[in-house]
Amino acid sequence: MKFLYNFIVYSILGFLFETGLFAVLGKDFNSGFTFGPYTIVYGISLAIMFVIFKFVFKHIQNKYTKYIVSFALSFIVISLLEFSGGMFIEKIFGIVYWDYSEYPLTFYKYVNVFVSLFWSIASILIFKFVFPLTNKIFKYIKEWMIITMTALILVDIFFSVISKL
Repeated sequence: MKFLYNFIVYSILGFLFETGLFAVLGKDFNSGFTFGPYTIVYGISLAIMFVIFKFVFKHIQNKYTKYIVSFALSFIVISLLEFSGGMFIEKIFGIVYWDYSEYPLTFYKYVNVFVSLFWSIASILIFKFVFPLTNKIFKYIKEWMIITMTALILVDIFFSVISKL
């Protein structure tokens, strides 16, 4: 249940982050391919990263090694998710939501070393500072609420996919 909770919370926070960022930059931008106010890639990425981080922090004793391993794993996972997500969306729907081609150190337009470095650092900071706050809220959320939100997101994904085909 906690994985779903993190998926929902960080999908919404990811949407708010991107929408706010592009509003500040004065650019018109649509965060993700769903109709609702959430960006699936953030939810999936951070929910996976938190499972990995919890494992690493539980099984590695040295403080510095914990962060080095967490950073390396997040860089790999985030890069793989960006690449596979970008490829999937382009191949299935013919849409390119992000393209880093104009930047140096880019792998097939979907993965950029600097972007992956940024999100690796950000995911560790989120795990260290934001996750404890959202984790405290989790105990007040009823299971039926998480199931309902998950169902609504799945319905939204279904209709979003249908509308793009």
